[in-house]
Amino acid sequence: MIKPISLLIASLLLLGPVLVVELGVQLLVERDRLPHAPSSNDFADVSLANLYRLGQQDVLIMGASTVRSGIRPDTLETQITNETGEEVHVQGAAQPGFSIAAQEVLIEDLARHDMLPDVVITGISPLTLNGEWTNENHWFMNSEWGRSMAGCPGGPLEPDAIACRFGNLSALWRWRGQPDRLLQAAESGMPRTLVQGSKRLRASGWLAGGSARAEALERNVQRALDRLEPTIEVPDVVVESFVSFVETLEEHDVELVVVRMPYLQQLEEESLARHPTWIEERDAAFALLEEAAGVEIIDTGGFGDWAEATSFRDPRHLSKQGAGPFTRQLWSIDQVREPILDALTSDA
Repeated sequence: MIKPISLLIASLLLLGPVLVVELGVQLLVERDRLPHAPSSNDFADVSLANLYRLGQQDVLIMGASTVRSGIRPDTLETQITNETGEEVHVQGAAQPGFSIAAQEVLIEDLARHDMLPDVVITGISPLTLNGEWTNENHWFMNSEWGRSMAGCPGGPLEPDAIACRFGNLSALWRWRGQPDRLLQAAESGMPRTLVQGSKRLRASGWLAGGSARAEALERNVQRALDRLEPTIEVPDVVVESFVSFVETLEEHDVELVVVRMPYLQQLEEESLARHPTWIEERDAAFALLEEAAGVEIIDTGGFGDWAEATSFRDPRHLSKQGAGPFTRQLWSIDQVREPILDALTSDA
């Protein structure tokens, strides 16, 4: 008969190393040397880790990739400080293909951590309207980090649900299969910025992208056109997600500013040439969301006279040269500026 003490010793020999590694990974997360979990995207990992590391912000910028590259947090900080004389903190949390539902999940998690900002700014583009990022395979919602925020899907005995619950309990499980990331975190910690090619992610969450040459920008219009649906038809799930997002922010007393994110004028003209009612459908789609959620989606009027070829990384994304002027253009719009100032000064 095997003695109980022998079983205990054997268990410790087998599980002891695993527990030590688990505690080590937890320590890396607690010391901000490793993100809470992978989100399947290096830029998102660093951006979200910075958001939680830096703590509560006055203004949070959300949305998809057009927002991440187009609205510059430090420029907005300067505009607000010049107006109020008070120092403020603005952070970007926009991610490529970041659905409205994923944005709401992030807001709810910030609420649980007592990190809600006074103001959220989000941008909506035609890709958002058509529901490009609402399917069940959304990259963030199905990542370890996203599931730890949103909760575990499926029944209690389904494999995905079981794996998700393991992730909620174990940092080592969340980072399984990524020994290189764990080793990097142990040796050098977590980067605050990230550079890949001409793209540089700043600690503020802003992606500074290189400028396109005029001829390359023109060539890429067709590629961008192929990415867009010829028509704009808003799925019910987009309307429902937007209404839920707005209601969640209202429940938490967070001021919401929603803006239209324009594209390169030539891309919009080609979209109209391909489908003559494209502009009408786009405007009707924005109006549909406005009516359903009871908020204004602010028309930025396209890009101002400052825009030139070097202002763009591609037909849908601004470059580092264009982000500052566009952010100042946003600030010049009363419907953008006034609610931000009201929210930031109401507690003063």
